[in-house]
Amino acid sequence: MKQNILDLSTLKLSCGSHDPTDGEYCVVEAWSSIRGWGLNDHPDIAPVVESFARNVNDFYGPQTQRDEARTKGLFWFLDVELETELPELSLRRAYACINWAVSDCAEALDLRRISHSLWGLPLIYDCATSREALSVVAALQHEFDLRWATRDPLLPQACVRSVEYLLKALQAVQVDADRWYGVPEVPAFTIEMLHWASSLTHAERYRCTCATDVLVPRLKALLQIL
Repeated sequence: MKQNILDLSTLKLSCGSHDPTDGEYCVVEAWSSIRGWGLNDHPDIAPVVESFARNVNDFYGPQTQRDEARTKGLFWFLDVELETELPELSLRRAYACINWAVSDCAEALDLRRISHSLWGLPLIYDCATSREALSVVAALQHEFDLRWATRDPLLPQACVRSVEYLLKALQAVQVDADRWYGVPEVPAFTIEMLHWASSLTHAERYRCTCATDVLVPRLKALLQIL
């Protein structure tokens, strides 16, 4: 019989994955433990949502002084009931992550006055729009690679990495959409890209607070995709 083995009145969420002897939990580990599934940060019930939750959890930072804010920001997730999702739903959620990633990257590059090309992309929702975005982002990465090779002082490395991760995310979604096999492998790439874009979009001293203020509502929105 599944039993709640956690004292939620004293629970504080921590960064990263943990050992059963640690007495610490990330938000997905706590979610799994409450349901009697043990200390598991990859229960694979709703992989896209789980990946987003893990990475939002970790984006608060590894410092223990951030645990209180992490717990306050994500405690609501422990009450969410996730059902095993079909590949079609995973793909739709992955497209949602991709669209958020594109907009974040576009904003970051725009603020640095580096490129405006991503603003022209259509909403990504199927194979055709995904291929169109893939072509534009691949061309942008090629341009950035050439500029980086010449040590262009106006091109920060973070911008190069943002576009690199965005391209990988699009490639992962495209492969899965074409094959319609299993669950998309996109979330980790997408969240890495979101991290980079957020670090560009917000001043460094405000990065953790501002980025999580954006990502927590997005996690909630992701759960509303039917």
